Amino acid sequence: MNKWKLNEAKNKFNNLIDTAVNGEAQYITNHGEKIAVVVSIEEYKCLKKSCISLKEFISNGPSLEGLDIERSIGISRKTDL
Repeated sequence: MNKWKLNEAKNKFNNLIDTAVNGEAQYITNHGEKIAVVVSIEEYKCLKKSCISLKEFISNGPSLEGLDIERSIGISRKTDL
């Protein structure tokens, strides 16, 4: 993993892309803080493929039927109202 200052990344963009295409993620920094990462299209596709929406995650989760969940009847916390 290489870190590139933003100005250096602009000036050496071809080198940055070549390194990313060869399988090594490239971090871009601005004022010492990581602000972006450049990866190959293959790596990006792998990352996108593994992402699912919250709706899909919940839909594919375990069934909650049969769980004995009780809610306390008392006041859960004091308020200053």
